[in-house]
Amino acid sequence: MYSHTVLYVNTSLHLCDGWHYPEGMAATPTRLTRAELREQTRARLLDAAEELFAERGIAATPIEDIAERAGYSRGAFYSNFDDKDAIVMAILERCVERNNDEVEKLFAERADGADFLQRLRERETDTTRRALSLEYLLYGLRNPAAQAETRRILDASRHGLARLIEAQWSDFDLELPIDVDTAARVLEALDDGLDMHRQIDPDGYPLGMFTDVLILLQDAALALAEKQAGR
Repeated sequence: MYSHTVLYVNTSLHLCDGWHYPEGMAATPTRLTRAELREQTRARLLDAAEELFAERGIAATPIEDIAERAGYSRGAFYSNFDDKDAIVMAILERCVERNNDEVEKLFAERADGADFLQRLRERETDTTRRALSLEYLLYGLRNPAAQAETRRILDASRHGLARLIEAQWSDFDLELPIDVDTAARVLEALDDGLDMHRQIDPDGYPLGMFTDVLILLQDAALALAEKQAGR
């Protein structure tokens, strides 16, 4: 009997989960080391930039505003990042790491189909995540010099998705009819495309549509698996 869980997970460019580190650190009886203070400053700058990029867009967010939101000076920013491009890449890389960790956890718990679907829908309705995803697409489009580095980071996310797709098909004892990397790219493009159209026509492209499509794909795969098992 096949487990009724979603065949794929919506990941790819939808990287940032909207979670933020606390503004301050818990009081401790020991003084932070120089390295710990530097890491704290860097984390606060990253959090501030992530919030502002989602609110205003990358192009409309100056370095001074990032530093002010984090509670630091312009000098503190340049002590941690060479320029705005550097913090954009750092946020993107951090988002990919968070996303991959979350997807791995979701996939590990996929035996509980109902809970899996609910958590997947929650990810899809995270507006901060969606806004940042579109911002990174536009950033790569408008900054040719940064495209290679952007692709490198995003490839790490897509490769994780491809591995999960392959594992899920293996659970169904089915052979994927197309190359797994192609499957991951198609799902990535579908998710991004729905997001972009939703900005113009939210009623025509409601939140949750991507998950609904995944369920249809899963049902088709399950039907195929049952048919092959009955031969």
